[in-house]
Amino acid sequence: MSIKFLIDYPVNEYAISACVALPNERVEYCFAVTSEEEFQEVSRIIDVYKLKANIYPFYTIDNLDFFEKYVFQTLEDVMALCRTKKDIFAHQLVNTHFFGTLYIDCDGKVYPNFNSKSIGTIDGYVKDWVFQEMKQGKMWHWTRDSLPACKECLYKYLCPSPSNYELVIGKPNLCHVKPWKC
Repeated sequence: MSIKFLIDYPVNEYAISACVALPNERVEYCFAVTSEEEFQEVSRIIDVYKLKANIYPFYTIDNLDFFEKYVFQTLEDVMALCRTKKDIFAHQLVNTHFFGTLYIDCDGKVYPNFNSKSIGTIDGYVKDWVFQEMKQGKMWHWTRDSLPACKECLYKYLCPSPSNYELVIGKPNLCHVKPWKC
């Protein structure tokens, strides 16, 4: 069993130092950052405490510039991704972020993604939820082909599948290769 700590900013270094003392090597730290300054501080903490950690950009309405600078893809970013034939084929058919994932909320509703409509309740059967999403749902099959900004792009199958960032930010792609004009 592994333990994941989700840590937002500002980081309590005292709490981090206490957690580092835990005798468990399967502890992972997940940091949410909203700016370059937060990223620099979290990077320093990871280095100081030698943490096994991931840093996740967290979108707020006020930090679109941060996302455009550090999260949006450039052609160089896309070309640097090591894609196999299997990856490219998968990007044509399914959303590799969401496919096969189900979430159960505390009220018993089941979702293919928390940013989508419920596809059932905990009282149902997994096969019914899967069938519902495969047949009528959108999240598992939400690919770059369905986005106007990406539909004609030469690199659409090399790019990562659309993510929750596109949904939350309200832009159809996070791209500097073929940016979407609103």
